[in-house]
Amino acid sequence: TLYEIPSCAGTQFISTSHPGVRRGDHYHLHKTEWFLVLVGEAELLHRPFTVDGAYGVTRLSGDKPEWVGILPLVTHAIVNIGSRDLVLLVQSDVVFDEANPDTYDEKV
Repeated sequence: TLYEIPSCAGTQFISTSHPGVRRGDHYHLHKTEWFLVLVGEAELLHRPFTVDGAYGVTRLSGDKPEWVGILPLVTHAIVNIGSRDLVLLVQSDVVFDEANPDTYDEKV
């Protein structure tokens, strides 16, 4: 299987999560992130930072991989809803800067 990364500028990483694990619950002021499930099943929860309450849910599967982008000022989290470890490829358009991570906690 071949997964093409849309752009190599920025930061790319692979994350693994056990079943039931939720990651994220944050937003970025400047960074756009793209998510691709390589193995497993996940729900990507998302809502504009300025909106309370209602949120969207995008289901992602390694059986039918597709890139999903999250723009700046969109609070987001990803949950492993499968029965096996989730393997997630994440790409952002900004190189990670430890001194200015551009990550702000906010529960979806």
